[in-house]
Amino acid sequence: MMGTIRWNVMIGGLGAVATFLASFSNNILTTTLLRSLYSFVILFALVFVFRWILGILLAEPSSETGQPSTPEEPARGQTIDLTTPDEPIAKSGDSSPSGRQSTEQEEDDGFAPLNPPKLATKDQVNSEELVKALRHLSEE
Repeated sequence: MMGTIRWNVMIGGLGAVATFLASFSNNILTTTLLRSLYSFVILFALVFVFRWILGILLAEPSSETGQPSTPEEPARGQTIDLTTPDEPIAKSGDSSPSGRQSTEQEEDDGFAPLNPPKLATKDQVNSEELVKALRHLSEE
């Protein structure tokens, strides 16, 4: 746990005094004291929870297990490895020195590029058929 219980008492006391000063001019003394007490209890509990969570987040992992930590081996999650592993040249997307090597590798991987059929234009349609189709559509 972070710090001591004095933090709880001080922050709770400051909240109680602030509540007392803000509430004294509008309420009777008993209502003001009761609201100040509520403020003290709520702030005391909130600071206690905050200190507990902060203690968990900042605690060393070795203190929980009872074993001393080794300075050579950092704790998991504490370091970031920014290096990337080396990749073979053929897989990185660069063109290989000879086309033969890349086609052999593609066959090994089972990859085949798409070969869509080429578009072909239709022969000229008779203009009479187009007129008939247009009349048929305009009648409906």
